[in-house]
Amino acid sequence: MTTLGGALVIVDKATLQATVHLPVVTDQSVVSLTYAGGLIIGGTSIHGGYTVPSPTQSEARLFGWAVSSGKAFEVTPVPGAEAIPGLVVDSAGLVWGLADGQLFAFDVATRQIVHRVQLAADTGSTAGELARDRSGRIYALVQNHLVFSFDPATRTSQLVVDQKAQHLAVHPDGRIFISDDHVLYRVTAG
Repeated sequence: MTTLGGALVIVDKATLQATVHLPVVTDQSVVSLTYAGGLIIGGTSIHGGYTVPSPTQSEARLFGWAVSSGKAFEVTPVPGAEAIPGLVVDSAGLVWGLADGQLFAFDVATRQIVHRVQLAADTGSTAGELARDRSGRIYALVQNHLVFSFDPATRTSQLVVDQKAQHLAVHPDGRIFISDDHVLYRVTAG
């Protein structure tokens, strides 16, 4: 029997014992994770794997999880978005997420979205990745081909490259890498 849903598995590094929490968000898969404000922060997708039923939920959720006590919150950061495939934390502790071509900033303490920027038109895409360099600049791979650079200090973004890619990585020194299947590209910004 196939079902929708996903687990959050927490492994105790000292004992190597795993604790499985299921479901985390009703009928949604956990597709991105980060840590901020003393909580595990996760993004979900309304979709499951290849053989699961059609989605029963209409919007992806952002959740906070306290290791000792369980789910702390659950919110919809981007209405209508089907997935939140990327999360990063900036130097001020804000969680930045990517959903449906939109970059959003979430304040864990207040549980509020404090900033939004539309990087690309509503995409309907469930794919995407975020990365951050040492200077604090955030990079987003949107629609599997658009790489944007975003400066949280000035709240400005720019398109870096339009190149088919499935993955994004940024070295702390700012070097940008994308990959398309088995081909790795180094991108020069600027």
